[in-house]
Parts: sequence; structure tokens; C-alpha cells
Amino acid sequence: MAKGGGGLWPSSGARALKPLILSVCAIASLPPLFARAQSCGSQWLSGAIPGTNGTVYALALWDPDGPGPAQPALVAGGSFTLAGSVTVANLALWDGVQWTNLGGGVSGTQHGTTAVNALAVMPNGDLVVGGAFDAVGQGPGQIAAPCIARYDGTTWRGFAQGLPQNSSSVTSLTIRAGGDLVALGGTFVNGNSTTVGPLACWNDAAPPLWTNFGQPVPLPVMESPRTVYALSGGDLVLAGVQGTAPGASAAWRWKASTGAWENFGAGVGGTSPLNQVFAVLEIANGDIVLAGNFTSANNVSVNSIARWNGSQFFAYGTGIRWPSQPFQLAVRSLAQMPGGDIVAGGNFDPNDPGGQRITRWNGASWTRLPNGAQATVFALLRAPGDELIIAGAYTSAGGSFSNKYIARFTDLPSPWVARNPLAQSVAPGQTVSLSATPALGFVNVSVQWKRNGVPITDGPGGSSPGGGTVSGAAASLASPTNGAASTLTITNAQPSDAGIYTAVFSNSCGSAASLPAQVSIPSPCTGDLNGDQLVDDSDFVLFVSGYDLLDCADPAMPPACPADFNHDATVDDADFVLFVAAYNELLCP
Repeated sequence: MAKGGGGLWPSSGARALKPLILSVCAIASLPPLFARAQSCGSQWLSGAIPGTNGTVYALALWDPDGPGPAQPALVAGGSFTLAGSVTVANLALWDGVQWTNLGGGVSGTQHGTTAVNALAVMPNGDLVVGGAFDAVGQGPGQIAAPCIARYDGTTWRGFAQGLPQNSSSVTSLTIRAGGDLVALGGTFVNGNSTTVGPLACWNDAAPPLWTNFGQPVPLPVMESPRTVYALSGGDLVLAGVQGTAPGASAAWRWKASTGAWENFGAGVGGTSPLNQVFAVLEIANGDIVLAGNFTSANNVSVNSIARWNGSQFFAYGTGIRWPSQPFQLAVRSLAQMPGGDIVAGGNFDPNDPGGQRITRWNGASWTRLPNGAQATVFALLRAPGDELIIAGAYTSAGGSFSNKYIARFTDLPSPWVARNPLAQSVAPGQTVSLSATPALGFVNVSVQWKRNGVPITDGPGGSSPGGGTVSGAAASLASPTNGAASTLTITNAQPSDAGIYTAVFSNSCGSAASLPAQVSIPSPCTGDLNGDQLVDDSDFVLFVSGYDLLDCADPAMPPACPADFNHDATVDDADFVLFVAAYNELLCP
């Protein structure tokens, strides 16, 4: 995500993502522990994400364990050394509960500055970090990586030689359809000393190299490119300062079908100095929104924001203005809310009815987010639970000084799951312990654990008839949620307690279920599938049903896949050999 770019998870060129958890308005299953009034309207989640001690320029969604049980997490980059109380180096990861130092961060300076300006996620899951720095990581894992590097969750790697000293810095990153990384910066250097830029393309195919992107960047009809944004069809939008040559424009489109740059009609800009586009957003219907500081878009009078439908521009009402100092206005970031509203952040008049550095378009008019932000908003990002993450240079937002440099806003404050329970296998008589954690900041939340979709209760046999003793099956949580895990315990667990477990967190605004966790409690007697201490024809019938299904992931397979005796996720001939041996013995030992 570019410094000053905006948009949806995960980067300034990202496509709109479906929300990770769909929340519906439902009544919580248990009364709240605290009688705090519940409001389900739009609101700041004050203090629900500990702030940083410096400016946040870029946001992205990244899943550090890929297909593993961890939820995709928020990555913040900028110029800061603390995230909450955690020491970091300009880069940090937020999982909904706490901040962690991400890979040791970035260090060293370019042009006297150390900062992360842009983030993106490669098709293989690597996180790409761009900015002004000369090294990434710490200790033995530190490597030289001028201005751009990638992190796989364990190891940092560079992109050839990156950007050499005094070659500017990376200001924007985006991923094209097909997976190519496009970076905007200075002069990118390959291992064979060839140079390209300032707009460069990286493909992981052998040999991985930086290449120039199609025809040269359209200069001098554009000056100081600031943002590059990939559209869903493979085209690019390049935005910056309007040039001085005939036909100059502050935004250009590279057409994949022709391999050439095209203007947006008669162009974007105006007659005033410093006409520029900082933020680009492709919205749900495929139209393109441009924002920054300009007064004309294809000869349509606008105020710093306009929508392009493929053939013409449309104004958003009166637009976004700073009447007293028109040349200092800049819309820096854009995002689209789940209902379709457009949110714009940047640096505009705190006394303007249009907004206090952050405002939203509801289809008819601009309305401010309550109390706005105290200083410039550089990045907007839609987050889990349909929240909006707002980041920048401010030290208060929503009227709260607990929202420093980064804050959360939502239209529906229903809980979402930050940490999921993990699958486990225990022997009969041992204890099962499962934990799940809702994200911080939600009020009047309760939890209900379920086995195979059925609510369970505390006490003996609370999960299954004849099963172990359950505790923690349902509870009201601290309000607001504070990062404490909700733990389900089954002591003296029995084979009948095996199954798929989920935790459902609810308040009066909605609910969210954790990812499923499979609990396996194999019988001590291989082949005794019905638990009668015999391996006989009744067990053979049960085994055959699993053998016919084969794949333990088949929805029709009994919970915990009991016929998978060798635990290879299939019920096949290898399991049949083990079953026959037990069948011949008949009695369990």
C-alpha cells in the first residue's frame, strides 16, 4: 500500500476482499456480565488497538501461516519504534489482540530517513516491504536490502540489488493480476547490474529480474509519480503531479491490451499549481476513484475527488475542500465500506463541514466521521469484521488520545475471532483444552462452545453422553473484551467426546464463529470403533463406511475420522491391514 495510497486489504493495488467474518444481528445467548449500554451504530472503537509512537504510512493484511489456523493479521509500516508497549523497528503486526515485532523490522537510512512507505503481499504469501531503509531483520538474520525486501514469516530476502544509495526510495507497491509485483521508486538494480525504473516490474519466474514496465512512464506530462495501483483486469493506474507539457495529467492508465499509457479523457488536474493525485481506488462496480488535490477531471469541475466510469468523470457532490488554503489540501487515502460508502482521508480543513481529515460519501452527501482525526490520515484499510483501520500522523482520532497514529472504526460493533482453537489428539482419560480469543474492544460479549455444531454445557457428559466433565462451555466476557482467551476444558475425556469444536462469540450486534478444531480421542483398542471392547462385525460395518469415503476431509466422514488408524488423513488399505489384525484378535487387550 503506497504512502498516501488507500484502499482495501491488502495494498494500494489490492482488490476488495470479502469480510473475513460475516456478522449478523443476533441476540447474545447469555446476559452480559456488565450492564453497559450497547450501541450497534457506526462508532470508533476507542483504545481497541494500542497506538504507535510515530507516523503510520502503510497498512496491509497478511496471513503469516498461510493455510494454518492463524487469522490474517494487520501489518503496519511507517516511522515508529513502539507499537503499544512492544519495541519494533518501523514495522509491526497486529493480530486483533496484541502487537508483535515483525521480523526485526527495517533499519538504516536513505536520504536521512528511515520509514516503511508501502506494503504488498506476493502470490506465494511473502510480505513485501518498501520504503527508505538499507537493511531488514536483526541479529544473524539481518540482510542488506536497499529500500525493498520480502519476508516469508521466517526469513528475509532481497529483490536483486534493490535501490542503490541516493536513488530515492520505494513509495508505492502493487500486485498485478497474474502475480507480478510493480514497484515505484528510483533506479532498481539487477544482479547483472542492469537498471530500470522508476516504475519497475518483478516476476518470480526464472530468471527473476526487474524489468521496465511497458513503455516509459509518461513524463513530462506527469511529474513526481507518487502512487501505482493495479486494476482487476491487469491495467495499471499511475498517479502523481500534473506535468507542464501539452496534454499533461496527474493520472495515467497503462492498458494491458495495448501495452501503452492512456490519459483519462482530457486528463486530471487544473490550472492551479500542485495539481496532483495521491489515492486511487477501484470500487465494487469497477469504476475508478481518483483523489488528491485537483479541480478538473476530463473537463468536469470537481473538488479533489472524482469517479471514472470508463468514459467520463463524475463529481462527488461538492467534493472535499480547504477553502482558506486550497493548495494545501490533499486527499491521501481511499477505502470503500461494505455498504458501498466511500471514505476519504488526508489533510483537509478541520472546520469544513465536509470532514475533519476523514469523511465519507453516502451516495448523496459527505459526512464526517465523528470528531475526525487531529492530523493527516495517510492510509485507510478495510479490516476483519468489516472494520476500517485509519492510520497517519495524528495523535488523536474520534476525540480520543488513546487512538494515536492508528485507530479502528466500524459500522457494526459485533465481535470477530482473533485467535482460533487448535486441533488436538489426546488419549482417553486425559484432558482436552481448547482456547479461542475475540478481538479487543467489543462490549457485552458472550461465548458458547459447540461440538459438531451443537451447543455443549458444563458438567459430566456436557459434550457427549458418557463423556468427560466439561467446564467453560459458555460464559460472559470482560466488557470490553481485553484479549483474554475463552478456554473450554474436558477432563477425563472419552472417545465419544471426539469431534469438531467451535467457539461462537456474540453480542446484541452480531456473532462470529471460530475456525473448527478437530479433537481426536482414539480408543485404546485399534479397530474398536463402537467402543464395546470387541472388534467384530459391527466395527467392520463402521470401518467399511469410512473406507468407502476414503478422505478424512469428506463432510460425510464421522467426526475425528476414527477409522484412520495410522493417522494419514485417509481410510485406505493401510488402515484395513491394521483393522484385520485387531479383528482376528476379537477381544480388546
